[in-house]
Amino acid sequence: MFDPSKSDSSNKIFNVKDFVGDACSAIASKVRGEVASLSFETFHKLSARNIRKAIFGLDKDGKVSDRIVF
Repeated sequence: MFDPSKSDSSNKIFNVKDFVGDACSAIASKVRGEVASLSFETFHKLSARNIRKAIFGLDKDGKVSDRIVF
């Protein structure tokens, strides 16, 4: 999701040659960072939650957010 209050910056991202590739790279980087910080056992116990947490982050209550803002 693009923050509507920053319409100027959200329009700029579509001027990038490969904005989908850049978005995928950013998300993949977040996932790799999260996975690298966990042990093998810890990651596999809660893999879906850990991946969602890496991508979407946590809200103010410590729950996994339900959206990503670029």
